[in-house]
Amino acid sequence: MSDSLKILLVEDEDVLREELALNLRLEGFEVLQASSADEGLRMAKAHEPAAVVTDIRMPRKPGDAEDGPVGGYELIQHLRMAVGPLGMLMPVIVLSAYGDTSDRISALEHGADGHVTKASGAEVELVTAYVRATLARFSEIRAALASAG
Repeated sequence: MSDSLKILLVEDEDVLREELALNLRLEGFEVLQASSADEGLRMAKAHEPAAVVTDIRMPRKPGDAEDGPVGGYELIQHLRMAVGPLGMLMPVIVLSAYGDTSDRISALEHGADGHVTKASGAEVELVTAYVRATLARFSEIRAALASAG
């Protein structure tokens, strides 16, 4: 399933982003990387990834658009509106240092399909598992919509 699927990874912490990218590549995914929400939105529009993994709190970087998304929640809202007709069917996994119940609920309310806490010690494996599971579910939904339409 994952041989040619693109995953967009939006994370401002370089070491974690590289570790996640390596693990996703080992799973057979093509990984696109962005270090800010605005850069992530531009990459998503250009490449229409199969799924997005994004941090929540990220600083604005030099070169980011002033009216572009700042954090992961804004990125999710922009993705749902701006990335082709399947933007609503693009799985988004939130990766955050904040992991209490209210943070997880907030991620879901902002349109995320999953939430992984960075400090869990198992975030790389959890993100990979979330990506595989949500892509399997969403590919079934896309196939059903395609055959119905």
